[in-house]
Amino acid sequence: MTQEELAEVSEVSVRTIRAIENQDRQAPRSSSIRQLCAALDIPADEEMRMFEQIYADGE
Repeated sequence: MTQEELAEVSEVSVRTIRAIENQDRQAPRSSSIRQLCAALDIPADEEMRMFEQIYADGE
């Protein structure tokens, strides 16, 4: 899936997706992460691990 396709499916901008991939942002919005996880069919337990990692790294 391309960034453009993911942006369309998740309703998260390509700019935000690129920033997350390039780690240009310390902590992306939780709503963006949720939307991306839903679009990629990521299970809730894995989504929770991602949140823990993202926000632990941002401290």
